[in-house]
Amino acid sequence: MGGISHAETQRQTTTRFWTKYDEAQDNKNWKENAQLQVVKRNSLIICTCLALLWQGCVVAPPSPMVSFGGPQPIGKLTPELTAATGAGLSISDKSRGSEMGWFGRFRFGVTDKMDIGVEGMGFRFDNNFNLMGKGSIRYSFKPWLRADIGAGMGDNAYGRSINGDVGLTLGTAKDRVWNPYGTLRYGFGYGLKGTGLKPALEGVELGQLTNSHTVMLNIGAEAELIPYLYFLAEAGVGQVIPVGQRSATIIYLSGGFSFRLPNGKLRKHTQAGQ
Repeated sequence: MGGISHAETQRQTTTRFWTKYDEAQDNKNWKENAQLQVVKRNSLIICTCLALLWQGCVVAPPSPMVSFGGPQPIGKLTPELTAATGAGLSISDKSRGSEMGWFGRFRFGVTDKMDIGVEGMGFRFDNNFNLMGKGSIRYSFKPWLRADIGAGMGDNAYGRSINGDVGLTLGTAKDRVWNPYGTLRYGFGYGLKGTGLKPALEGVELGQLTNSHTVMLNIGAEAELIPYLYFLAEAGVGQVIPVGQRSATIIYLSGGFSFRLPNGKLRKHTQAGQ
């Protein structure tokens, strides 16, 4: 009498069990939800860091900033083919990177002092293939002084660019075994929207490339191996300055060959003047 019946005790025990079970489930759901929020937050941080990293690398490709030849004109109606390869190093306060590349050019002598041509360059950097090309005009004021200007387009895994450059070359006349030269160049790259050779992420629009300015010093020498065939060795150092970002230093070493086949009239004119 006055005690709790067995049925009531069993009911209270069952109630406490389900109450604790519901609390445990709520606690479990809360933990899972908290873990999910942490994962989402970390994913956002990772994506943000990747976006900043891409932004640091997404620079509009400039023109081919190499010379491969001294200031002397190639001669009227003279075609020339040049092929070269080399290796480079990019150094900034955030990263280091190496690259291998190739260069090709065709130019043609319009007058005894001026020639026109097309140039192409490609190199791989951090699994990103870059391709640049331009048309150029070169004019020799003196046998030891030449100016050139070029304009073209660039492309890489993140987008395209319109680019251009100007250069001033000083060197010796071709009366030595080795004829050294030096060129100071300024180039720019204006970023365009759209995907490039291979989109970095399928279905993701990365937007417009960062505009860039480049200052480059080329130092090289050329030597005639046999008639009409020249060996070229060139090194360079320069600074790439993305707009609104920190700059990077570029160093490269390269070598190649040029083949010139003078026009018959030009050969006779040269022999007559000797």
